[in-house]
Amino acid sequence: MKATQALQARKSVRKFTDKAIEQDILKDLFEAAKWTASSKNTQPWKVVVVSGQKKIDLMDKLLQAYENGEKPRMEYDYDGGKLEGQMKQRAIECGQALYGALDIGRDDKEKRIEQWKQNYVSFNSPTVIFIFKNKDAGLSSYIDCGMLIQSIMLAATDLGLATCSQASLGQYPDIVKSEVGFDDYTLVCGMAIGYEDTTAPVNNYRTGREAVSGFVKFI
Repeated sequence: MKATQALQARKSVRKFTDKAIEQDILKDLFEAAKWTASSKNTQPWKVVVVSGQKKIDLMDKLLQAYENGEKPRMEYDYDGGKLEGQMKQRAIECGQALYGALDIGRDDKEKRIEQWKQNYVSFNSPTVIFIFKNKDAGLSSYIDCGMLIQSIMLAATDLGLATCSQASLGQYPDIVKSEVGFDDYTLVCGMAIGYEDTTAPVNNYRTGREAVSGFVKFI
């Protein structure tokens, strides 16, 4: 698969089959992703891949934290300022597309909450990936980690895997670190990864993209 094809084929998948990912495939994925560019080749990241019962147990702890009403405590300002204009409208349309695919009405708060809970079990994917950033690295390292995340998603697409990058899996970093380590790193996010359930309605929609003429200026 060409890189241009992988860019267009990649999407956020929220329903996976029960099929486990073979260790050799995961190794191939990271053999490719390790070539991601970074500022001064600092490679300021660490990655943890969790599968099997360990993954289930960790997800259960994250879900319990949410159900207990514990406030998210991300280690950096993920949301930033208030969204306005086109960005706000795109975010609204993204949510509408998701809940529309699931046939969940705007006022059905109970079903919306149940769907949100799926974030904390990484949509029951067989494997979850956590991306950490060196705390001593500057702001550029967030860009570096963003490029690594994109590399992982594109390599996964090429290998027949599906992904969903998830900021929600970074909301309780103390719980994650108590299970996987890297206390001296910043937890950037998590990522669900596995094989797509192509029959699931939640996977059968695509969010739109602005035309090239709307965001690129050729001089």
